[in-house]
Parts: sequence; structure tokens; C-alpha cells
Amino acid sequence: MCRQRTLLAVLVLSAFMLRAVASAAFALPTTTAVVTSGSPSFIQAEVTFTATVSSTYGSIPDGEIVTFYDGTAQIGSAVTAGGVSALSTSALAAGRHSIRAIYAGDPTFKPSSGTVSQVVNLYPTTVTFTTTPNPSVYGQTVSLGATVSSNAPGGPTGSITFRHGPATLGTVALSSGSAVLLTATLPVGSELLAAAYSGDALSSKSTATTTQQVGKASSSTGLTSSADPSNSGLLVMFTATVSSAAGTPTGSVIFADGATELGKVSLTGGTASFGASTLASGVHAITATYGGDANFSGSTSSADPYNIQDFKHFYSNVSRTM
Repeated sequence: MCRQRTLLAVLVLSAFMLRAVASAAFALPTTTAVVTSGSPSFIQAEVTFTATVSSTYGSIPDGEIVTFYDGTAQIGSAVTAGGVSALSTSALAAGRHSIRAIYAGDPTFKPSSGTVSQVVNLYPTTVTFTTTPNPSVYGQTVSLGATVSSNAPGGPTGSITFRHGPATLGTVALSSGSAVLLTATLPVGSELLAAAYSGDALSSKSTATTTQQVGKASSSTGLTSSADPSNSGLLVMFTATVSSAAGTPTGSVIFADGATELGKVSLTGGTASFGASTLASGVHAITATYGGDANFSGSTSSADPYNIQDFKHFYSNVSRTM
């Protein structure tokens, strides 16, 4: 009797398994198509993926499970209604995504899946870059200002790096979307400057350029002498001092007596000296002319009258007074 019952149980289990296998073998095929509400989309913006499960052999029952994946990572699931299920998300990172919707199937309908490509972009940005003053002169402080525009939630964050060619002038953190850097190191010329925005988790990088015109700084030249008046035949030292608010000029100074050049001397620390002992007696218009250099413009001292007395006349005057 016990043996008969065991045999009956085996027959029942076998029948159940055969029915399950037959059910799986004869389940009806399905297709799953998935679409996106929009691609590309912006980061943190909601996008909806809609999966439609269908079969030529009948309607998909409501309440069936469809699971959505971003690559191999599950991002959520939804149930069917009229063969359609939808999942909305705003959690996708910037980049290209392969979104897959998998219909689990049931005893009547076979599983199926479909994929769609989704591109998520950072918000684009625009940098507005201005310099003040422009033009400027060598050694003058120039204000570099950059403003970043972005539709990202909360606005752009990050920093601006200001560059002169390949050289970095400085990096400044954004404050309310703007950054300002002061510099007085720009060389003379037509200088290409750039303001590069670093980007952040929501906003893309961008760069703007502008051209800064930098002219030579002005200079002034003063002239002094070791004696005035002096006597003919005696050595007189003339010293020129060239100065500028932008720094210490380099180059050379030409000493002249009217239109006659007396000598040319290089500047050392902004000064140059020339000795003359051949000036004739009389009044001379001695000048010192600075020729300028790469950063400083030239200048000329005032032509103050310089007196050379005849030595005999000077000796005669001295004898009378004695």
C-alpha cells in the first residue's frame, strides 16, 4: 500500500513538471520596444523611458513587471498597463547610456527586452571676458573680469583661470558667477588673454579670449651738472636721471650741446653720467635724451642754459678781489 502511494506521488509530480515544461515550451513570444522622452537631456533633468510589450498572440496582462537597467545597473521597475510601462528618473550621470527594459514574462507570454540610447549633457556655459582699461600702458594695473552664464540649477560654480598665452596669471573662484583678477605684469604689445572656466558637476567648461593693447610707459629725464658755471678746460660731469612710475628704465642717454652730440652712455639703475672738458666759453644748451627701451618711451631733459667762463677772465676777476 505504501509502495502504491509513493508511485502515485511520483506520477503526480511528473505530470506537474511535464505541464510546467510544456507551458514554458509553448509560451507565446513577445517583443519589448523602449523609447525615451528626449535625448540628449541635461543632467538632473527628468527623463522618462517608456516600454511597450506586445505579442501577436494576444494582449499583455496589466500588472506585469518591466525592469529598467542602465548598462548592468538596475534603475527601477514599473508594471504594465495596456502593455505599456514607464519609468522616470533624473539620476543619470553625464554621458552616453544604454537603457534596457526587460519584460519578465509569465506562464502565457515569454520574456523579452529592448534598448534605447540616452545621452545626458552638462549644461552649456558662456564666458564673457572684459579688461579695464584697454588700452593700457606697461606697469599699469589692468582688471580682468569674467562672468559665466549657465542655466544649471543654482547657477555655475567653480573657478576662472586667467592666462596670457601659455602662462597662467591667476585662478579665481567664482562669486555669483563672476571672477576678477588684477595684474600689472602684461608686456608691451597686442596681448591675447584667455579666461577659462573650470566647469562643475552640472556646467560644462568654456573659454573666452580678448586682446589687450599695452603701450610703453612714459618716462622723464632730468639733468644735473657738477658745476654751473664752470671754467673752460675744466672737466664737468653731467648726470642724467631717467625715471618712470612703472619701474626703472633701461637703455642709453645721448648728451648733446644744442644739435651737437657729445656722447652716448648706457643707463645703470636709471642714471648715466658724461664728462666734458672741451666746451668753449659761453652759454650752452646741454640736454640729455633718453632713447627708450622695450617698455618705456623716450624723453628729453629741459635745455637749461649752462655757462662756461673763460679761464683767464675768471683768474682776472679773482686777482682783483684779492
